[in-house]
Amino acid sequence: MQRMKPISILLLGLLLAPLAAQALDTPTGFDTSGVDFYLPQSATAGRASLDDLATYTKSLQDVCTTFFANSTAAEDLDIDVAVRPGQESRVWLVSLVKPPADERFANLRQQLAAVPPPPVHDGPIALSIHGVIAGGNDQPPTKPGAPPQMPDDWKTVYIKTRNSKPVTFDDMINMVWDGPVPLETKPIADYLGIGVIIIITVISIVGYRRRNP
Repeated sequence: MQRMKPISILLLGLLLAPLAAQALDTPTGFDTSGVDFYLPQSATAGRASLDDLATYTKSLQDVCTTFFANSTAAEDLDIDVAVRPGQESRVWLVSLVKPPADERFANLRQQLAAVPPPPVHDGPIALSIHGVIAGGNDQPPTKPGAPPQMPDDWKTVYIKTRNSKPVTFDDMINMVWDGPVPLETKPIADYLGIGVIIIITVISIVGYRRRNP
C-alpha cells in the first residue's frame, strides 16, 4: 500500500483547518442577556419573595438551556412569564422572527408552564427573560436598556381599551390569561340590530313582489 506523501498530508490539513475553525466558532445553545420585571422591584417584592423568584427564573432558564442545547438557528427570544395567586403561571414567547415564536416553540411553552411557580399574593407578577439562541441574530425584541417588549396579546388589551378608563397591570394580566383578546368586538345588541334590519328588508321585498307579480 502506497504511503501518502508528507506534502499531501500538509495540503489536506490546510484545507480542513478552516472548516474545523468554522465549526468551533459556530455558536450553539441558549444564553440569557438579562432579566426584567414588568412591575417595579419594590412592587414585585411586595407580592413575592425575590429569592423564590430568582430560583424560579433559574429553573425556567434551565428548561431553555436543555431545549436549545443543540440549536444552531440564531435568534433573540424573550420569554415572558406571569404568575398570579394560586401558583398559576402563563407563558408568552416574543421574537421578531416569523412565524410567531408561540407557534414554533409550542413544546417549549408547555415545558416552561410545567415549572412550579412560587407563591404570590395581592396580585400577579411578571418577568421577562431575554434569551439569546446560538449567539442571537442582532434583532432582540427588547433593546438593551429599554423596557421589556410586551407580547401582542398585552398590546391588544391596551389598544382595545385606549378610549375607556386606563387598564391596570393586574386587569391586563387577567384579561389575557385565558387566551388572545380579539382586537375588535361588537356588542350583541349590534348583531340583533343588524338581524332586525335584514328581517324587515326581506318582508318588504316579499310584500312588494306580492303586490306587483
